[in-house]
Amino acid sequence: MKLILITVLVAHFFWELFLSVRNDLFIKANDGRLDEVLPRALRDRISREDYRRAVEYSSAKTVFGLIQSALSLVLVIAVLEWTLLNPIDQWFVPLPLGRVGFLLAILLIVQIVGLPFDLYRTFVLEKRFGFNKTTPRVFLLDQCKSLFLSLLILTPLLWLLLLLYDVTGPTWWVWGFLLFSAFQFLMLILYPLVIAPLFNTFVPLEDAALLEGIRALTDRVKFPLKGVFVMDGSKRSGHSNAYFTGIGKSKRIVFFDTLVDKLTHSELLTVLAHELGHFKLNHVKLQLLISLGLSGVGFYALSRMLASDAFFAGLGYATPSIHVGIVLLMMLLSPVEMVIAPLFNLLSRRHEYAADAFALDATEDRGSLATALIKLNKDNLSVPLVHPLYSFVHHSHPPLAERLLALGQ
Repeated sequence: MKLILITVLVAHFFWELFLSVRNDLFIKANDGRLDEVLPRALRDRISREDYRRAVEYSSAKTVFGLIQSALSLVLVIAVLEWTLLNPIDQWFVPLPLGRVGFLLAILLIVQIVGLPFDLYRTFVLEKRFGFNKTTPRVFLLDQCKSLFLSLLILTPLLWLLLLLYDVTGPTWWVWGFLLFSAFQFLMLILYPLVIAPLFNTFVPLEDAALLEGIRALTDRVKFPLKGVFVMDGSKRSGHSNAYFTGIGKSKRIVFFDTLVDKLTHSELLTVLAHELGHFKLNHVKLQLLISLGLSGVGFYALSRMLASDAFFAGLGYATPSIHVGIVLLMMLLSPVEMVIAPLFNLLSRRHEYAADAFALDATEDRGSLATALIKLNKDNLSVPLVHPLYSFVHHSHPPLAERLLALGQ
C-alpha cells in the first residue's frame, strides 16, 4: 500500500513538473513573436519589456512552487514511510480531548513547516517584483490571528465531528457532511462581517459619481445591493482585485483600493458587472453546490477508509482511527485533485466567459471591459498567453489573450 501511494504521489509531482516546464518554455518562446500571437488590442498596450517582466515573474513563481512541492512531497513520503503520525497519536490520544489535540497539533506543524515559504514568498519573491507592502509586524499579526481563528473555529467543529463519529454509527459520515455543510453556510455569513475585518479595513465607497453609476447598474440587472466597500489591499500587496462575498444581508461588493486607484469609473463598472454576472447567472450557487458535493464524496471516502483494516495496516497503523484517517486523507488529496481540478477549472473558465458576456450586455461598453482586463493583467504581471494544456489543468480564468478574442478585441 505504501509503495502504491508513494508511486502515485511521485508521478503526480513529475506531471506537474512537466506541465510547468512546458508552460515556461512556451511563454518564453512567444517573446520573439508577440505580434503574431497576441490580439491587436494587446500589441499597443503591452510592450516587450512588459512581457519579459511578466515572464520573469511567472518563471520565479514556477521555480518557487516546484521547490515547495518537492519539499512537501519529501515530507509526505517520510510520514508515510516511517508512520510518523504514530508517535504523535500515542502522545495525544490518552489526554482529554486528545483526538482534537492531535488534529490541531498537525495543523500547527503544517503552519510551522509552511512559514519559511510564506516568508520567502512575501519578503523576497513579491518584494523583488514590487508587489509586497507587508511589514514584518503586519505579517506576524496575520499569522497570529490566523492561528487563533483556526483554534477558535476548529476546536468545537472537530469535537462535534468526532462526537458524531462516536454516537451515530455507520451513518456518521452523513451527519459529518451535514455538519460541515452548515459550517460552510455559516462562514459565508460570518466571513465578510466578522473575519475579514480582522485583517483589513473596509470603508463604504464614497465616490458619489461612481456610486451613482453602480446603483444604476445594479438596478438595471436587478441586483439587491447591500453595500459597496473599498478594502485597504495596498496594506499588504500591490495586486488589484474585486470580489463579491456573503449571502443574504451580509452580501457585499468589495473593491481593492489599488483597483479603484488604477481604473476609470467606466472600467470599474464593467469589472463590477462581471462580478454581478457570476451572481445573476447562478455561478456562485453552482460552485457552492459542487463544493458541497465534493465534500460529501470526501466524507464517504473517509468512511470507507475507516472500514478497511487492510488500508491502515498497509500504512503501518494497527487499527483504523478517524483522527489519523483525516490526516491521511488530506495528505493523499493531491493525486485526486489532479483529476478533479481540470474539470472544475474548465467549468470556471466557461463561467468567466459568460460573466464577460453578461458585463457587455449590462454596460454595453466593450472597450472599457477590455482595457480594464488589460490594465489588471499588466499591473499584476500576468502572462497574457500560456500553454493550452497548462491552462486546462491549472487556470480557473482564461488567459487574457483568449478573453479579449472572445470579447471581439
